[in-house]
Amino acid sequence: MGACSGKATPAVPVEARGRRLSYQAGSSLAAAIVPGSRKIGMFSNFGIELKESTFGADRIEDKINQDCALVVPNIGGKEQIMFAVFDGHGPKGEWCSEYCAFTLTEMLEDKATEAKLSSGMLVEQFHELNKKLLKKRQSAKSGTTATVMLVDSDNNLIVGNIGDSRAVKGFIKPGPDSIWQAEVLTKDHMPEDPEEKARIEATGGYIFKEEEFGSARIFDVPDPLQAMRDVAFAASAADGAAGAGGGMLGFEEPGPGLAMSRVLGHHKAASVGIIDEPTMKEIKLDDSDKCLIVASDGLWDVIEPEQAVAVAKAKFPDAIGAAKTLVSQATSLWTKEVEDYRDDITVMVVYLPVAAEALKEKPKQDQETDGRMTTSGGEVITSSEGMGKGTDMPTGAEDIELTVTSSTSISAVPTDSASADAMAEASNSTRRVTATAAQRKRSVVTMFKVDV
Repeated sequence: MGACSGKATPAVPVEARGRRLSYQAGSSLAAAIVPGSRKIGMFSNFGIELKESTFGADRIEDKINQDCALVVPNIGGKEQIMFAVFDGHGPKGEWCSEYCAFTLTEMLEDKATEAKLSSGMLVEQFHELNKKLLKKRQSAKSGTTATVMLVDSDNNLIVGNIGDSRAVKGFIKPGPDSIWQAEVLTKDHMPEDPEEKARIEATGGYIFKEEEFGSARIFDVPDPLQAMRDVAFAASAADGAAGAGGGMLGFEEPGPGLAMSRVLGHHKAASVGIIDEPTMKEIKLDDSDKCLIVASDGLWDVIEPEQAVAVAKAKFPDAIGAAKTLVSQATSLWTKEVEDYRDDITVMVVYLPVAAEALKEKPKQDQETDGRMTTSGGEVITSSEGMGKGTDMPTGAEDIELTVTSSTSISAVPTDSASADAMAEASNSTRRVTATAAQRKRSVVTMFKVDV
């Protein structure tokens, strides 16, 4: 299961490629992994941003969703299930997140044929993945985060993350009450972290924090604002020279301008101390552990881990409903707090224990109609429309109030599963009319894959 940028292509029969099924779902749509169960759910919503106009009023436009999420049961034929979220950034961020999601899955599939995947194997494959990504021209000024979890049939959990997408565990602390508490399983890799800052500065990078950039960012020059002005002035002078018969010169803006100290991609990353080393964690899940939540920073920037776990508890055992509610609440909070910007939001909720139930199920492709797929029980688990650019995001009337911005309306519908699923199904044939031709062209990438 997953949410990635782009538009669907017809599904390829499993038999044609001789490999098994993995799961995805479109942006603003949800899916259930285990047939007849809602223990694993995902929901995703595209972001918005302010577009400044030289002529006329500035306007708020929808962004292409650069997040990508996957669930792969029985990876490599072994009794392990993989959950992963990738949050792309930069002009080709949606390409980078999707490329990494499927390439890493294939790499891990190959490794898992030899033995069950280990923490060391995952670290090794992260490094190999980045080498592959950096050979692609799309990663010149773009990249992605990566948060990957592996759960086996013995409830051993391995978590690896690069960047600021986050995994959280909900658990019950021993005692008389039954309150679900939160434990963050990953580390946000931020420039101002003392360890990260020391490495960046020792490598020749500069950490610059200015209101214009929002959070602290990493550059290859001490004053990127002045460097940008210099580049603009030089380019203007060159244009004048070219008009007078002179030659054009090459000018390069300062970079990479990242708000994270560890990422996959970006050709300039290594030169300023940005690395691809994941933070790893291994734990043994037990009866006190109730859920796992993996999400891009579009959720964690506005909702605390404790709040997310509380929603998961309230929606138990409906993981799809929990994911939808979290995305709805985060969407509303972004609108209230920022108004003219919203990050992409992707949330995956997993109720525990899940491994034994998910791993014993063998996915079956029953039908293929316009990119839609059913489980063996006939329940639609994914749909091909409304991806990338997306359709309007449903917000839950029972959870948050209706919110409307100047150019983006947000429909208010209940977040109960039946109503929300009906809305998603009805929206399959609807696409945002505000999408420009260029945005639609960028969205046409392979989204629906029955197998990686």
